[in-house]
Amino acid sequence: SVGERPGVNYNPLFIYGGVGLGKTHLAQAIGNLALTAKPGLKVYYTAADDLFLELIQAIEKNSRIEFKNKYRGLDLLLLDDVHLLAGRDRTQEELFWLYNQLAEAADR
Repeated sequence: SVGERPGVNYNPLFIYGGVGLGKTHLAQAIGNLALTAKPGLKVYYTAADDLFLELIQAIEKNSRIEFKNKYRGLDLLLLDDVHLLAGRDRTQEELFWLYNQLAEAADR
């Protein structure tokens, strides 16, 4: 359902469970189904710690606008290992901003 209608059904979708149960596989399958259903979609999969590193680099290089624009234009963001953002307040703030931007765009 999520792969067929990204941003419409279960927005956001939060998948949780123990190690090795297939959460990453399921998230990637959703992205692949979304791309199959609508080949023009902008789908991006990343791990939360990679998002954190990307944000740190954007801050260091004074390129937060480019960082925001990269994510602002997505139709579907698949963020894995969200638990790694615990205690990373700045990244959580950016993720909150990003979620609001994507949710607002989905409503249009």
